[in-house]
Amino acid sequence: MFSNKVRISWVHPDEAARAREALRRGVGSWAEVDLEHLAAPPAGIEVSADAWPRLAAHVARGERVREVISQEGMAEATRRFAASAHAVERAVLVEAAPVDDVDSVAGVLACEIDEFMAYGHFLSRLVELGAAPDPAGTVAAYERFVGAASRVVSEQSSWPERMRVARDGLAALYVRVGRAEQAEALYRERYEEEPGDTTVAIGAARAFLEAGDTARAVAWLDRAAGRADALGRGELAARLRSKAESLRARLN
Repeated sequence: MFSNKVRISWVHPDEAARAREALRRGVGSWAEVDLEHLAAPPAGIEVSADAWPRLAAHVARGERVREVISQEGMAEATRRFAASAHAVERAVLVEAAPVDDVDSVAGVLACEIDEFMAYGHFLSRLVELGAAPDPAGTVAAYERFVGAASRVVSEQSSWPERMRVARDGLAALYVRVGRAEQAEALYRERYEEEPGDTTVAIGAARAFLEAGDTARAVAWLDRAAGRADALGRGELAARLRSKAESLRARLN
């Protein structure tokens, strides 16, 4: 199950607190917060005037759902927000009442992308819950998310790295469900995008090894070792080559 402490927002707690204070000033409830007519971002929030409405909406929608849960109960909140078009509203429901329900998780990922959402837990849970019983549907849901998120232009410095991690996760999912050629293609693409790192190659080797594809695991360890050498990381290269040789012996 999801932990009750699952992170659903990338907004720093201090910034979220300042946003809540600014948005609730002069209104009695979150239902009354006007997201159509916002002033400039309040002091202490490092966001542009263009991004402020999106951040404000992210914070306010989450608080709106929590307010309904607190005042009217989970059943009413579920009735009102379970089919929401906003990822954060659905995410708060999952946060409040963790369930092993792949449809609820996939529903969060299918909403319009919210750059302030922390999607990592939902992507991981999608794979955990869906890969075995419905590999095709799980891959399709993950691919839709990655495709939509890749088209988002965000000023958040963390966004490119979060997208790289999501694509690495998709490659690992391809391996897990037996789509080795798609995994190989995506890992190669990611490998070329990260010329100063061995992380993608090592991750690919690990994923293929866990799936029992030792030959591909060895090939990726060899790539990782070669890159480690090129980066002047001789000790890492030696460890990777040793592991590759050990696995290669199993093949022979």
